[in-house]
Amino acid sequence: MDQFSQFEPFRDVAAILDAYYIGTRYPSAELGQVPGKNYTIKNANDAVTAAKGIVDACQSIFGAAAQ
Repeated sequence: MDQFSQFEPFRDVAAILDAYYIGTRYPSAELGQVPGKNYTIKNANDAVTAAKGIVDACQSIFGAAAQ
């Protein structure tokens, strides 16, 4: 078993977060677009839910490893 295989289920969820990174971190990267108009409340809620899922999984995985 690969040491990172336990994170494989989160690949798609992490892709959601990755899609928001450049546009929100570097607003000028999206030329000709107003960053505040590119994202919705639903996008934000989806990203928060995705991040919480990953954090919870990491806490479970690393918490179990620490014991």
